[in-house]
Amino acid sequence: MAKRFNNLKAALKSLGPPSAETSVADASPPPGSILDNFHKFYTGAKKVNYERKSASKKKALVTQMVRPFAVANSSTGYKVKVSQRAIDALANLPIGVNELNLSDPVTGSEEKKGFLPARLTVSIQSSSANTEKTTSQITGIKYYGKSAVSYTFPFGQNKDGTTVTYESAVQSALENSLTTSALRKVNFKSEVWR
Repeated sequence: MAKRFNNLKAALKSLGPPSAETSVADASPPPGSILDNFHKFYTGAKKVNYERKSASKKKALVTQMVRPFAVANSSTGYKVKVSQRAIDALANLPIGVNELNLSDPVTGSEEKKGFLPARLTVSIQSSSANTEKTTSQITGIKYYGKSAVSYTFPFGQNKDGTTVTYESAVQSALENSLTTSALRKVNFKSEVWR
């Protein structure tokens, strides 16, 4: 369970006598308290369900092409799936298809089983501050939610097939991504072959 709950678990354990260690599940917190709300979640007595906001809901997947980093001077592109939501967002992001080396599939591009492309995830701060508090389904505490949206893109070598290392592609994408103050973070994952 997430580390953010460590304090709540420790508090539940502290409800028992010091002579015997009390487990989180066996604790008896005051009814209606924050600890009681968390205890019900922890033991499965209360289920939580998070509905995705309209801005983060998935759209149809579209097929694009990347050239893998593991194949030097790759002349063969591999077909990959990208969310239409992410493609639509490219027009308003500081990074584009040139940095990602994404392109429409060409004749001869392959569906490669066991290949997962390198991925870039950008998280962008919303232009408007979140002024409404959300009530936690787990603890009942009110808090300001994060006003950011994220997009994930596959990326690869140059579209013309000339060799580009993973490190240089990451550097190029990072330099372009950091040109906006609205950016919250950028994550990279290297390609995987299975």
